[in-house]
Amino acid sequence: SWLLPTLKSDIQSISNQLIDAQKTLSLHARKPVHGDYHPRNIIVSPDLTTVIDFEEARMGDPAFDVGYFVAQTKMTHGLGDATIQAVEAFIQEYQENQPSMDPDLTQRAVVFEAQTYLQRIYHTYYLLALRPDFDLISNWLNECEGCIRKAQSSHLETGKHQD
Repeated sequence: SWLLPTLKSDIQSISNQLIDAQKTLSLHARKPVHGDYHPRNIIVSPDLTTVIDFEEARMGDPAFDVGYFVAQTKMTHGLGDATIQAVEAFIQEYQENQPSMDPDLTQRAVVFEAQTYLQRIYHTYYLLALRPDFDLISNWLNECEGCIRKAQSSHLETGKHQD
């Protein structure tokens, strides 16, 4: 494995579970997505909130931006209560302010969140070749597994089957 031989089997198992979770997602109409939506690309002032850095913008599943934002927020600010509350508030506001909310957007978003944790591990420790922080990697893998469990549970509850 290119990364962390001691975690190879864990990463492979989680990757396989993620692929299985991705296969359960139903296709949705493609809409504009930011593609790099995270806290550092949002500028807030008393009178204006704006989003910057649209170089990754494309047509895709809006759940991608939601899942990516949640994972990036947790990885940037930690897993403390304040971060979790902020993420939950973001998701609630997102759901309340969508003109036609997809009922399974949150299920798709947790799959994209899981994907983002694995991408960050790859980017940080393979592409950037930074010294592995095993505690941090374990936290991200645990979050990834938790997302996959949520997606599986939600998939079973809705009774949806891939066509």
